[in-house]
Amino acid sequence: MKTIDFTKVEFVTSAMNAKQWPSYHKKVEIAFAGKSNVGKSSLLNHLTSKKIAYTSSKPGKTQTINFFLIDDRLSVVDLPGYGYSKVSKETKDKWSDSMEEFFLHRENLSLILLLIDIRRDPTEEDRQFVEFCAHFRKPIAFLFTKSDTLKDSEVSQRMQHLSKVLSPLTSPVFYLPYSIKGPHYRIACIKHIYQYLHTS
Repeated sequence: MKTIDFTKVEFVTSAMNAKQWPSYHKKVEIAFAGKSNVGKSSLLNHLTSKKIAYTSSKPGKTQTINFFLIDDRLSVVDLPGYGYSKVSKETKDKWSDSMEEFFLHRENLSLILLLIDIRRDPTEEDRQFVEFCAHFRKPIAFLFTKSDTLKDSEVSQRMQHLSKVLSPLTSPVFYLPYSIKGPHYRIACIKHIYQYLHTS
């Protein structure tokens, strides 16, 4: 894969129906996932240096699967946030069906980046999602958000703790702290994504 630096971003489509999803034969695809209040939209905006994802103080706003094309060669997918209690059962069931269909039929899907608040232990929904990825044999990496809220020593301690909690569930591609408050987090994330896609 040629170098990707997340400078050129194109919105492709937003849909829950597989018939409306873009079909790529030669483009690699990665997807971002996480709880509805973990800061996924903010991270995507920070990573691309553009406002591509809608952010809100209220969780549960991303209710569709959103597709973006990065640097004309990488498909980036923003998956609906999970674990928001005020969403109706009908909507949750629809999300669940769409996720299963997505994992089954996106053949170019090469990596899932799961966001978890570094200050919190993984929830039951987080664990279920990790097991879901393992079931479909999709590689997963962990981005621990809001790392700027902790001291460096605390970040290191939390990273060690979270890796011990998550390692029995899966063998992740990598663990990374992340914050939208610093450019070095963005640079490190892009580097790890590229290195994995380039060598896998």
